[in-house]
Amino acid sequence: MSALEDGKAIEKAKSLLSEILLSERITGADVEKYIRKAIRYNVWRLLPDERRIFLILARRKRSFTSKLISEVIRSSLIEIESLTLRGKALIHGIILKFKEMIFGIGKKEVEREKDIILALGISHLNAPSLGYVPG
Repeated sequence: MSALEDGKAIEKAKSLLSEILLSERITGADVEKYIRKAIRYNVWRLLPDERRIFLILARRKRSFTSKLISEVIRSSLIEIESLTLRGKALIHGIILKFKEMIFGIGKKEVEREKDIILALGISHLNAPSLGYVPG
């Protein structure tokens, strides 16, 4: 795959991850849960300052009516998820499934095979690179 195709595959994998992990309507409780997760996994410091401030303010709202604000929050939450091991493994697993399937992979397939995709992604992350020489 070329670098351009890799970028498209990652964006497609993140959009599938967003559809699976996040509900249609994001609330302040969801934002609070992801803020705690980001702090727990030491991902909070990797986020840009603007996103951190935005998430801190957003956790006090019950729901968001603006599509733009919802998309910014959704992308921030997926950014947090993609920086954790589980998120990285799911993204890698989805991309590996893309390579296996001829016509791509949809939301139903990812939901049905979520455990298999997670295991596939973790095994891919744990596999040594080609340039690795033990000893």
